[in-house]
Amino acid sequence: MILSAVKLAPVVIAAVLTGIGLFLKDRPRGKFRHGIQTDAVVCDIAVRNVCYKHRQNQYKVMSPKVQFSYGDKSFIAVYPFFINENSFNFKVGDKIHIRFDPKNPNRFFIENDGSKNNISFSFICCGLFIIISYIIIIINYR
Repeated sequence: MILSAVKLAPVVIAAVLTGIGLFLKDRPRGKFRHGIQTDAVVCDIAVRNVCYKHRQNQYKVMSPKVQFSYGDKSFIAVYPFFINENSFNFKVGDKIHIRFDPKNPNRFFIENDGSKNNISFSFICCGLFIIISYIIIIINYR
């Protein structure tokens, strides 16, 4: 009986890791869950120069400045997260989906901006790796 439980331990651990990963998959990191979803237009690009702490090299970081409407009011806000210019993929005129706080319309985030919680991907991969490894071990050493 105990031997069977020991043999099933990797499967149980893998199932738990995969389950945690699937649970966390759709939870955005550092973002508020309840807000109003709307469409916005990138109206400008905010640019900052950043310097490394210990070097003299500078590089540019960019963030989209968006315009959106809520009710009869129109808002313009800068996305608070700046991205290295090499990874920046927004252009003026792009239409994007945002979710903003109705109490503070300057507080918003871009839907599907690629910043979902990456730990969920790690949990899912670890769980699947354990399961696949376990199957290979069973097949080879039976």
